[in-house]
Amino acid sequence: QMSSYNSNNYEEMEDPDSFSLSGYQRPKVNWYPGHIAKAERQLSETLKSVDVVIEVRDARAPKATAHPSVGKWTAGRPRVVVMTRMDTVTAACRESWRRAY
Repeated sequence: QMSSYNSNNYEEMEDPDSFSLSGYQRPKVNWYPGHIAKAERQLSETLKSVDVVIEVRDARAPKATAHPSVGKWTAGRPRVVVMTRMDTVTAACRESWRRAY
């Protein structure tokens, strides 16, 4: 449904950021696709049956290559974090991550 611009319309909209002055209303987009949710459910179920978790991360971006729920999914089990591409980061960076873990 298209709407024309007026201040009342703008204030009543659920998401004012999706409104433009031309009257175009941007469609709602789900940025969390179903296949990701399905994979997370499968992974969390699979992790319940493992004894040790080996988590592989990229040393150039260790936090960005980690899933925020792995700690919760693996609670109570030993977890080994392996950093790949260590040769691409400085010694100071490696030492900083070593201290953090």
